[in-house]
Amino acid sequence: MKKILGILAAFVLLAACTESKEERIIEAFKGYVQNNFDNPDEIEEILSVNPVDTLSKKHIVEIVEISRNAAHLSDSITAIIQDSLFSQTFIGGDVRNQPTKAARKVMRNEDYKLAVRMISDIASEFLGNYDNFDEDQHYNNLINAKDTFILCYELKYRIKSNGTLKMKSIQAHSDSLINNVVFRNKDITLKEIGISDISENAVMLLDYYQNKVECGAKLCKIYRKILRDIEIQNELE
Repeated sequence: MKKILGILAAFVLLAACTESKEERIIEAFKGYVQNNFDNPDEIEEILSVNPVDTLSKKHIVEIVEISRNAAHLSDSITAIIQDSLFSQTFIGGDVRNQPTKAARKVMRNEDYKLAVRMISDIASEFLGNYDNFDEDQHYNNLINAKDTFILCYELKYRIKSNGTLKMKSIQAHSDSLINNVVFRNKDITLKEIGISDISENAVMLLDYYQNKVECGAKLCKIYRKILRDIEIQNELE
């Protein structure tokens, strides 16, 4: 009998935990209404609280790995295209990379000079945005941390406005423990949440790798343009 009572007690405790997230968000919303609405009494009822997005450590690690692979691929493509611009020649007993005949003609064009400036600007901007960013440290902090979630809920409610009832919705962002709930009327970026060290660390990693891939894509686009110009020049000779 005691064993059965213990199981029932555990089940009741588990049930309370599973429904506490929605309840705690509703309680947080009531406080938000009191502090941010001109007339809190205009809120007639809360209709629903439903999860719309979740970001876990596992999901973040997967995205980081995909981003890393994409960045490596971008670097590989850039290296291949660079090889098309130069050929190895022996000068004074040393092996040096020299522009091909077609590449020399292309390099005299204003389009090429502009492309070089763009490449320099892209690299400088990326390095400037992530000055002193320790990629390995951030990644290791994420790997060694316990799994943490960033939760996004949509809360729908009815509000009385000019004698009529209107349905509105608001987003609620929090971590898995609902320690802190951030309400916004529009979509917000993960950077704006700033809930916990692990989530902030993960967001920084995602931002870093996303920008790294974007920079790689921009560089590849420029190199492909240069490569096409060289191919055209080769056909003319």
